[in-house]
Amino acid sequence: MRIDKCFILVLFFLINAKVVSADVTVENYHQFKGNVDQFDDYLVGVGRGIFWTNIVLNVEGRDKIFCMPNGLSLDQGIILSVIDQEVRRPTDRGSWEKDVPVELIAVYAFRNKFPCQ
Repeated sequence: MRIDKCFILVLFFLINAKVVSADVTVENYHQFKGNVDQFDDYLVGVGRGIFWTNIVLNVEGRDKIFCMPNGLSLDQGIILSVIDQEVRRPTDRGSWEKDVPVELIAVYAFRNKFPCQ
């Protein structure tokens, strides 16, 4: 059942995109947020992908992208909040251009919200 929902979401993005792309732009973010039921699931998946990439970097002894505070777990609410805050109010710029991929912004969001010392 879960795979069917993801397939429908991906199909929706492909059909409605002006240019077929796997990236969700800032413009798409504002269109889909609150209007496409599975969009939050997609963003959580992106956030978890960034989290696991961070784990692999740490295991390999390489610099991590971000450092979570002790005792804080990366749950759905935190992922959605961190990404939303960075899309709406970027940490180090006035705003994001409408064609910037949200997936890239998500990486910056975690790095800016949970910097490593």
